[in-house]
Amino acid sequence: MSNMKYRLALSQEERFELEAILSKGKHASQKVLNALILLNCDENAPKP
Repeated sequence: MSNMKYRLALSQEERFELEAILSKGKHASQKVLNALILLNCDENAPKP
C-alpha cells in the first residue's frame, strides 16, 4: 500500500521556475525547501 496522498505532475514551465529558484540562491530558505520537495515529488521528472 502506498503512502502517497496526492499526485503531482509539474509542467516543463513549472519545473523551470522551481529549478531557477534553486540555482539563484537569493530566496528564503523555506521557499528553497518547498521547491526541492515539489521537484522530488514530480511524477513527470526525467528518469536518471
